[in-house]
Amino acid sequence: MFHDREILYFLQTIPGFGSRTIRSLWNHFPSGKELYQAEEDVLKQLLKPSQVRAFLREREKQSPLERMIQLQKRGIRYYCIFDWLYPNRLRAVADAPLALFVKGKLPSEQEMTAAVVGARYHSHYGEKNTREFSALLARNGIAIISGMAKGIDSIAQLTAIENGGQTYAVLGCGVDVCYPEESRGLYDILPEHGGIISEYLPSTIPKAGLFPRRNRIISALGDILLVMEAKEKSGTLITVDMALEQGKEIWALPGRTEDVLSAGCNRLIAQGAGILTGVAEFSAELECMKEKYGRAKRGIQMPNNINTFSRKEEMPGFNKSEVKTTKSSAEQTFTSIEQQIIELLSYAPLSVEDVYDKICKSGQVVESVQELSVLMVELCMKQKIKQISGGYYAQK
Repeated sequence: MFHDREILYFLQTIPGFGSRTIRSLWNHFPSGKELYQAEEDVLKQLLKPSQVRAFLREREKQSPLERMIQLQKRGIRYYCIFDWLYPNRLRAVADAPLALFVKGKLPSEQEMTAAVVGARYHSHYGEKNTREFSALLARNGIAIISGMAKGIDSIAQLTAIENGGQTYAVLGCGVDVCYPEESRGLYDILPEHGGIISEYLPSTIPKAGLFPRRNRIISALGDILLVMEAKEKSGTLITVDMALEQGKEIWALPGRTEDVLSAGCNRLIAQGAGILTGVAEFSAELECMKEKYGRAKRGIQMPNNINTFSRKEEMPGFNKSEVKTTKSSAEQTFTSIEQQIIELLSYAPLSVEDVYDKICKSGQVVESVQELSVLMVELCMKQKIKQISGGYYAQK
């Protein structure tokens, strides 16, 4: 039968099914399998007639596994809220996305990150300071999160790449859609230097209503938020509001009182935001923040419940009672790739990417790093391997 993550993706692809509908359905059924196999009469009690028809039509059209394989063939990774690799920074958000679609990779859980945002139509002053502060962040190994928008966002992300850093763009459209088109150069190289992230299905076209929601992901993935330029009423301040709700540390670039592009930043400073008075001063602050926000000693923490998506106070897709009844090693059987994973991890801890490279070099076929990560999570549940701090795996 299909994995919960495959069933979740199947539900997301059904026309007319939003996050609220999916959460409601998932909480109604004791398992993803029972949800997927639900009879029409049961579905009619829970969904609108148009949704029931869409569910039945899509279930006949293509299986969850076939849909997932098609997604992987497009070079798009899928990290759902069931996955170990789903960002812990995002789990804490009240309305955390059910899943993320990614080209490239996700920000490291162990390293500090900074969201950098600002005006699309910026000044020379704003551009100069954005380049200086972004270069400082990149040289300190701090990944930059932004939205790939025209102006400050793109300047910050390009500067990170120019200085050998990592950067991640969160889009208000599908990850396979470049928006704005003038950021095409940045879009094409981002997966090599970080990643492109979206909660929206691939091929989703950009719409004004989608961008405010993506801003909560930008602020959540950044440990701190730098605001480089903003009018007193601007879209940038939506990200600030969300960051404040999430308890993030805000830093703002001050400007002249008569400068319209500095009005929003000056207001934030008056309300208590940190002041970006210069690269040298901020560099000293960074040393303390890197210690505060670094996760090297914390490892990856799996919560017992995930917002309103949990069942019976347990992580969906990882039922504690199932772990107790796991077959003994002698009774379990493993595929050739699973056996190879176990053997590779007997020498030294490795990341998913390391294991993927070694398997590919051996001649075995693994569709993608994402598919391999699923296999490794399953081996964790079978108690053959374990995940340790730093995002590495080792033989148990």
